[in-house]
Amino acid sequence: MQSAQFAVLLAAAAIPVSSFAQLDVGVSSTNYLGQGSETRQNSYSALDLQLDAKTDGDELDSRALTQAQIGLNDPNYRFIEFPELFLATSKKWTGPAQYTLGRKRVTWSEVDHNWGAGAFEPRFRWDYLRPEEVGLLGTFLEVERGPVRMTAFASPIYIPDRGAPIDFSNGRIHSISPWVVNPPYQIKVLNKDTPVHYEAKVPPIGEIVLQNSVGGQIFVGEKTGPWISTSYAYQPMNQLLISYDGGYQHTSEEVGANLYPRVAYHHLAAADVGYRGNQIAGSLSFLADLPKDEPLTPELLSQSSLMTSQQVGNFFLLSPTLRLYPFGASSNGGEMSLSYLRVFGKDLPDTGKLADGDVSKFDSRYPYKSAFLFSAQFPTWRRLSADVKLLVDFVHPGTIVSWHFSYLAAKDWHLFLATDVLSSFSKDETVDGTDFIKRYRENDRVAGGVSYVF
Repeated sequence: MQSAQFAVLLAAAAIPVSSFAQLDVGVSSTNYLGQGSETRQNSYSALDLQLDAKTDGDELDSRALTQAQIGLNDPNYRFIEFPELFLATSKKWTGPAQYTLGRKRVTWSEVDHNWGAGAFEPRFRWDYLRPEEVGLLGTFLEVERGPVRMTAFASPIYIPDRGAPIDFSNGRIHSISPWVVNPPYQIKVLNKDTPVHYEAKVPPIGEIVLQNSVGGQIFVGEKTGPWISTSYAYQPMNQLLISYDGGYQHTSEEVGANLYPRVAYHHLAAADVGYRGNQIAGSLSFLADLPKDEPLTPELLSQSSLMTSQQVGNFFLLSPTLRLYPFGASSNGGEMSLSYLRVFGKDLPDTGKLADGDVSKFDSRYPYKSAFLFSAQFPTWRRLSADVKLLVDFVHPGTIVSWHFSYLAAKDWHLFLATDVLSSFSKDETVDGTDFIKRYRENDRVAGGVSYVF
């Protein structure tokens, strides 16, 4: 009898004090207007799903943020992502300390967060213009006393950036995503067009995901007024690096190219200062990214004398940001921000027998070296709201202009229309991974859709 009463009391204690759940279901269509690559699909229609659920209990807190898209006109266009999925001890139970297990988002660095740089936290990058931060997966300890908050993180599991799937069938690299630049299928060999056969030498999944990470942050500040924070992490880069080799195959009269994904570690250190007020906020953010990588390991060199590797160098990011709330920070809309990014560091060329001079064959980890980002969220007017963003790149002259209009047609029905226009003014005829806007300038697009909120 006593054991039964204890079980009832234990179950009652686990009942959450408060909970929240919201399910968004909608359909959307995206149409790309530029010419793009020969194999690019120009129109995507999808069923959009998002579930956001939270609980706050006397014993446990939880959060589940799940997003999914299912293609309506292409069965290969589908994904599911969990930006946040965790269980945490309630502060009502453990006081100033909170223990969390799972995937949780933390703003480790303002410049990393504002510019979606993907240094501390991985990103979901189906859409290169709107990469979404997803939390690190592991254990978190957060201790808060007055204005001081300390966060520690550790994990034996590593999940890198995710994007559109890449298909290696029939010796070709192909993706349905317009943001994946497919490599050439033919090259000149002795003045003759010769086909290229690609093959991915992917190591066992355990060798990729079983990687250790540690990190921590100290934040000092109240909800309003001045604040300061510093963060450090030693973890794998959120982008897999690539090594490659290749050679002419006389029997098949084709060029064989092998790709070897690899994991590389780096040290991250961030220092931020800022101020938060009712109508103005600002910050100055610094981030140091110091790779610890051996591009040509003995294991790689033992596989091929032609082995060549992508290299990464030291980068230092500096970004001041100003935010204005003309109608008050708690108003429905009405926020403007201006941020400048300056990146110090150089993209290193590939190293190895097949390296092509001082140019890398891969995208830069930080494509904007000097750029402004202006954004404005206008107050809701007659159920209509609008957001606009303008990015200006100074090193490779170009702009990205984005509009997003949303209309509340009824209590739970939302309509949206969005546009993105990329313009490159660079006079350099070469297109490589350091010039993001010119590389993807054919991806102007218009998107629209409708959703219902349960």
